[in-house]
Amino acid sequence: MIKVYGEDKEKTVLKCLDWMGAHHLPCERLTNSNVDKEVVVDILKLSEGGFDDCVKSGYRAALNNFSFTEALNFIVENPNLLREPIIWNENKLVIGFQIDELTTFLPRGQRGQGI
Repeated sequence: MIKVYGEDKEKTVLKCLDWMGAHHLPCERLTNSNVDKEVVVDILKLSEGGFDDCVKSGYRAALNNFSFTEALNFIVENPNLLREPIIWNENKLVIGFQIDELTTFLPRGQRGQGI
């Protein structure tokens, strides 16, 4: 199942959800109220740069002073620090609304066919 994290007020989140719907990709929607340790850890597992990839730029330096557990707890308590949208499944992660990267969630036969 594809998961999409982000709040409705963020236009790129709405564009992402529209794109997923237009391509008939079922997804589970997560907002700030759904963010828990498991969600953050799932994202971090797929991330190459860890917290730096997932957190808004203005907060990255502050997290460098925390242990992993402290940073994880801080994000769970303040999920608005996460970039939006974050899209992932069991083995793929896309942060931000980038159509060319979202196509990775399409079945192979549909990739490149009228994005």
